[in-house]
Amino acid sequence: MRVRVASIDSGGHAHLHGGPERASTAESFSTTMKAIVGSGITALPFAFKSAGWLAASIGLTLIAVGSAYTMRQVIVCVQQLRARIDANGDWHRMESDNLGYSQLGNELFGRCGRYVCHCIISV
Repeated sequence: MRVRVASIDSGGHAHLHGGPERASTAESFSTTMKAIVGSGITALPFAFKSAGWLAASIGLTLIAVGSAYTMRQVIVCVQQLRARIDANGDWHRMESDNLGYSQLGNELFGRCGRYVCHCIISV
């Protein structure tokens, strides 16, 4: 949300006039993308400077491999769960045909798993 600043006095205080101006969908999307992607991209140079090229490259590679591995594990887990549900004919108890993280957590760990997934996604 943007606010119009009419004037700034000699003490550096802004005097606001008019109501707040709403941001467009494109501006909101752009701000969100800059916040999510930009924070990681702007942190990389400092991380490389602090750790050194070799250690930072190894660390970044390990993080990428770990992310790819966990993504693959989630895919395998969903595939196995779908096969089990298809075999048992239990799709009627699912909220939809698509399995999300919270539904996956619910199927694997019960109600507690569902709430943990909701909390992690929210944070």
